Amino acid sequence: MRIAILIFASTLSLMAQRVVAPGQINKVSGDGNVVVTSKGTQTPGDVVVIDANGNHVPLGSGNLAIDTTLRAGQVVAPGLPTLALRGWDAAIGKFQQTGTGQATIAWIGDSWAANETVCLPVRTALQTKYGNAGAGYVPFDGYSTAPSGVTLARVGTWVDTGQYAGMHGLGDMETNSTDTSTPAKYTVTATMTDAVIHYLAQTNGGTFTYQVDSGATVTVPTTITGLNLLSQSQTFSNAAWTKSATSITTTNNLAPDGTSTASFVKEDGSSGLHYISQSPTLAANTPYADSLYVKAGTRAFITYTSASGGAYGDCNFDLTLGIVETGCIADPVKSAAIVSCATANVCGPSFPAAPGWWRVSVTLLNVSAGSTQAYWKLSSSAYGSSYQGDNASGLYVWGAQMNRGYATMPYVFTPTGPTGPIYTTLLVSELSNASHALKITITVAGTAGVTLLGAESNISVPGVRLHRIPSSGANISTYLAADATAWKAGMLALNPSLVVISLGVNELLGNMAPATQVAGYATLAGQIHAVLPNAEILLVPPADVGATGTYTMTQYAAAQRDAALANGWGFVDTTALFGPYTASSARGLWTNTTHVNAYGGQVIANHVLTVFRRGL
Repeated sequence: MRIAILIFASTLSLMAQRVVAPGQINKVSGDGNVVVTSKGTQTPGDVVVIDANGNHVPLGSGNLAIDTTLRAGQVVAPGLPTLALRGWDAAIGKFQQTGTGQATIAWIGDSWAANETVCLPVRTALQTKYGNAGAGYVPFDGYSTAPSGVTLARVGTWVDTGQYAGMHGLGDMETNSTDTSTPAKYTVTATMTDAVIHYLAQTNGGTFTYQVDSGATVTVPTTITGLNLLSQSQTFSNAAWTKSATSITTTNNLAPDGTSTASFVKEDGSSGLHYISQSPTLAANTPYADSLYVKAGTRAFITYTSASGGAYGDCNFDLTLGIVETGCIADPVKSAAIVSCATANVCGPSFPAAPGWWRVSVTLLNVSAGSTQAYWKLSSSAYGSSYQGDNASGLYVWGAQMNRGYATMPYVFTPTGPTGPIYTTLLVSELSNASHALKITITVAGTAGVTLLGAESNISVPGVRLHRIPSSGANISTYLAADATAWKAGMLALNPSLVVISLGVNELLGNMAPATQVAGYATLAGQIHAVLPNAEILLVPPADVGATGTYTMTQYAAAQRDAALANGWGFVDTTALFGPYTASSARGLWTNTTHVNAYGGQVIANHVLTVFRRGL
């Protein structure tokens, strides 16, 4: 017979020799004593850590953002980083469910971003899981290397300028050439269905050509006057515009840029077509984008017609529903789009919200050289561009533009227009999903030369794209020194769902105060959100390095953590992951005192990938 003896100790017998104050954190030691491990009080709902003095340090209140199984030693803070990345989740979910679109990351950083020790394993894991949407952006600056999977070559004479106030590249760097004798050339070789060339349009800019593989050579002037091929682009009463069965009755209506410069186009009382048009001179076998800002008046439909090589393409736009009617695509028209201007900055840099205004656009491949007629026709219905006019109805127009390339560029007013450099992109699309060589060659020097900023190698399939924006030796001040208008235009062109900022080593080496660094982060985030209000920010500070300065890397990480909490950004703490440099160095994770090796990069990447936790 077995006898089970249960002993119930009284509460008094288990009480330790020390009284625990309310709010204190305690544990029972091996000899049964209560050991107080932290002093001070805490508010219910707070998440706390214990500082060096043993006091509670609240990280914030609210529910814990626990999205995975907790392991011993893990600390989970509210909203860090998962709740801060809901937009990224939405981008992933969208293409998983619809099979369309991409989730795009822009990774800002110093030499840690340039050498890809962290970026590449992150990119590889995400693209393996969700699909490969291309290697993304590669800067042309003479300092940065191409991302994995991309070969970058250049010949001829180039002048590289970087990390000075007012530079126009995303990494505060750019390159310029007037070498037409060699000639100067960049070649980007990568698997891509689309390439995007980033360059500056400027007064007296030179000319380059681009060619994909052994295809047709396309000429691209970089002078500002070549950006918009239409004259009198918002002065529709001018004789440069043909007005057939229409007239311009007012020219002082509120425009999408906030000025009183929009025109009202009124139809006459005749039966037939009612339109405005220009006939720019276009090159053969060259893509163009034609666009117009338009707002419904008493007519709520507009039709675009272009003729080239005997082919006519019509596109009908509904200004009430904001849609392109079906049946639009026919040569020479290749695509069409309608974009609402109801949100600030969408229809142009620094444009206010302009409800009711739309930017309608088409892309076309011109077949034969010479004058090409482009019509903007008032319509009485979705397909009713020929109708009986009433001599009263019409709609509002502003900002007509035709630019080279398949991408609709930011609007440029002619004839006066801006005189300063403009960050410009040119889309080369409709390539097969295979390896291609994009060759960019300087053909006309101009007075200002040709300034190139970079290029993208993208694949138009559902998946993830990671754009590196490196600047070796940079700190946050480097990025803030770039021309803000150009920098924002570049970010808008990349259109990331998520922006990773990974800086800190050069702040430490330069003894920049952590508070100064995070104040700079706030400024940079403001620039990002000015053009990409839904983009999210993830801070990934470097691990503790072997170099020393006035401040420690742990202090920079703590300041970034606090800034992330205050601003709703994501945060990944690699200093806690690695621990002190001496310990992580002993584990063989470093190339030198300031750069991790491939092993260390993979360790950090694994930690960052917990943010992108969906099934990885």
